[in-house]
Amino acid sequence: TGTIVPSVCRDLVDLSDFVPTLAEISGGTHPYADLADGQSFLPQLKGQKGNPRSWIYCFYHSNPKKGNAKIFARNHQWKLYADGDLFDVLADPEEVTPVATQSDELNQIRGQLQAALDSRPTQLVTDSAP
Repeated sequence: TGTIVPSVCRDLVDLSDFVPTLAEISGGTHPYADLADGQSFLPQLKGQKGNPRSWIYCFYHSNPKKGNAKIFARNHQWKLYADGDLFDVLADPEEVTPVATQSDELNQIRGQLQAALDSRPTQLVTDSAP
């Protein structure tokens, strides 16, 4: 038992990280841990370093019947959509203007985020876990 001291942590956390975190807090185990992408962020809640993510992934469907999924990977500064649009979310938080500039640094960032996108599903998965 204990209390988490109020603080701010800038580590990236994905929605999939909540179940393993809650399981660790409760002393239990995640029943599908070997199938899940999430990782516990309890160390960060305790003020420790933990194992922070370098990127997070999002697959969002407001209406799966219309086929208009929003798929992106992002790090602290950059967000790459599956359609190729890259945004500097620190300079352009409303995502008004995709970054068109090419540089070695941007190509490296784009490559890292594209690899993250390529490692995840590109369509809605409807099968439930066993």
